Amino acid sequence: MYLSIFGLRGQKHENECEIGLRCAYEIVKTFKTWSQIKSVSVGVTSGNVYCGIVGHTLRREYSVISVTVNKAARLMVAYTNMVSCDEDTLIQSKMSFSHFQKLPYKKLKGLKEEVRA
Repeated sequence: MYLSIFGLRGQKHENECEIGLRCAYEIVKTFKTWSQIKSVSVGVTSGNVYCGIVGHTLRREYSVISVTVNKAARLMVAYTNMVSCDEDTLIQSKMSFSHFQKLPYKKLKGLKEEVRA
């Protein structure tokens, strides 16, 4: 599992959601050509996150944590072998809706309301 973050402090772009979705598509397209990989799932969300050093002084690590990160991971599990994103990300990307398919609402672990990708 990999985590990619776009729009870190000082590195903001106007079209971060579009960049994230296009990157996700390229990742899936690339990995599907590898015969050893059976399934590739990518979840794309957008929102505020905490990014920095966390943990005890003896075991610190750089991490990104938030409900937004959790939602992306849950989308990957719920909608397998595809690129999935939440509605907010799709709207903010300003990409043509004809490229996307609305998927059924699902209850995702750790989130209060159902989410549609």
